[in-house]
Amino acid sequence: MYRVWFNAADYEDSEFAQILLVVGPRIVDLRWELRIGESQNYPEGTVPLEDRSAGFVFGTLEFMHHITPYVQIIDGTARGFDRDGNLVLSIRVSEDVWQVATVDVRIVDLLRARYPSIEQDEEW
Repeated sequence: MYRVWFNAADYEDSEFAQILLVVGPRIVDLRWELRIGESQNYPEGTVPLEDRSAGFVFGTLEFMHHITPYVQIIDGTARGFDRDGNLVLSIRVSEDVWQVATVDVRIVDLLRARYPSIEQDEEW
């Protein structure tokens, strides 16, 4: 598995939604399991993901619907699985540090193109 990280404070558009858009073509068929500890800035009438994440599985398009660019994830993990249940992509955020693990090197390449300061993470 490839593991990388970057500091979101280095970029203005490092919201969860933006990361999903950057890697979009590679993740469209995934099913998402969320564990959101803290988030903020939900549009009025939107159910916070903390309230919907435990045990709930989203398709990629439904996930993107709920994680608009206004939503800020402060602490949480999203794990994307293929149709066979294999983990393809894991995105973890804690404060301003984003950690990404994936089996697909093309996802790493897409992230590196958008976030040039991304670094290899050997410890995660």
